Amino acid sequence: MKKNSFYLTTILLIIFSLGFTQVSLAQHKQETKQETKQETKQETKQETKQETKQETKVENSIQKDVFAQIAGIKPQNIETFIFSQTQELNKDYLVYGKEYGAETLDTATYGDFQVQVFSTKYPNQAYGLYTFYRDPLDSPIDFATEGDLDVVGGSIIFWQGTRFVKVEAKKTGSNIETMIKLSEGLSEKILALDKKTMVDPDIELAKKLPSVIRNLPEGSLKLRTARYILGPEALKNILGRDVLQYDFYPNLGTEIAYANYEQDNGKMSFLIIEHHTPQQSIAAFKKLTDYKNSLPETEKNKTILKREGNYIIEVDNVATTEEAKKLVEDVKYGYVVKWLHQDVPISDGRTVASEAAKTAKILVSVFGLIGVGLVFAVLGGASLGFLVFYLRRRNKLDVESYSDAGGMMRLNLDGISIQILPKTQDDKNLIGDGRS
Repeated sequence: MKKNSFYLTTILLIIFSLGFTQVSLAQHKQETKQETKQETKQETKQETKQETKQETKVENSIQKDVFAQIAGIKPQNIETFIFSQTQELNKDYLVYGKEYGAETLDTATYGDFQVQVFSTKYPNQAYGLYTFYRDPLDSPIDFATEGDLDVVGGSIIFWQGTRFVKVEAKKTGSNIETMIKLSEGLSEKILALDKKTMVDPDIELAKKLPSVIRNLPEGSLKLRTARYILGPEALKNILGRDVLQYDFYPNLGTEIAYANYEQDNGKMSFLIIEHHTPQQSIAAFKKLTDYKNSLPETEKNKTILKREGNYIIEVDNVATTEEAKKLVEDVKYGYVVKWLHQDVPISDGRTVASEAAKTAKILVSVFGLIGVGLVFAVLGGASLGFLVFYLRRRNKLDVESYSDAGGMMRLNLDGISIQILPKTQDDKNLIGDGRS
């Protein structure tokens, strides 16, 4: 009875282990299939967008989720322009928009106001567009991540997540309060759209300024005058001179923070140029040093160059050398981890937090499978050992035991002979029944 109970328990444990393993594997396969389907859908959508040349009136999330009735005004003349497929935009938008990584431009008319929404891949690109177009003399707004109100010109621009938004009055005398309400409504719609595809930690992370901007030394800096530059055309526009001596690498390989600092004889321009690798930084620094050495002595004395880690600090129009050197010394390169591949998604539903959560689930599943495997191995080993023992015992009982007694009288201490030859004359020489 005890043996039968042990066999039954062992069989049930094995069945339970196999069943749990199958369930875990099925769940893992289902999650893998779902993830594969999602990734396949995303790839299919991207390929469709690239292959299909869409002109205007393209249905997208901005049109469906953002361009709705706001402040009692319905949108009209909704259009979408894809930067990689159109030449219909003005030259500034094509040049600077592409340089800052703008992917689409969605436009709509709200009564007396024209709305333009630039969508980029990364938040720092949208921030760069905002800094390029903003006027430091405009008034700051209290919604979105950062923005400005130009009362005289009748416009509002702001940056939020991966979008840069411009709201402009089409004619003078337009109601400023209506424009503000319209801009606030757009900001709320964009935030709601971001919450559909991003988790809260990533939304907060998208509000963080690029590290190269945060490393601008304080001094007499007004942060709202800072510019974030990602290409030669924007740098040329801001500096107002040729920029052939600067190296720009693709895929956000070169980031520049530009700002003006007040001094006695005017403004001193301050640039922090960040490259992704020390090799790029060394090569770019040599090129700038050679350019500086080629300048006339008076211009050379007004320029300071220094390399700090992957940073190159350049100060122009220096009046007081001591003050400028102090600002340069305040710049410290902070080592950070960055995505170097342009296809690594930061948003679009696959965020840093969501990828971390997915990784945690995979680790839990892996350790769970390992635990099930260990239980199965222990039970399987015990069962196999018992089976081998049982078969050997049975084989031993099935054969006639060898006796050195030569058929003479012997002690039946093992109890085997009585089982092999029960109730026969051959056990007459045995002493005892083997059971005591």
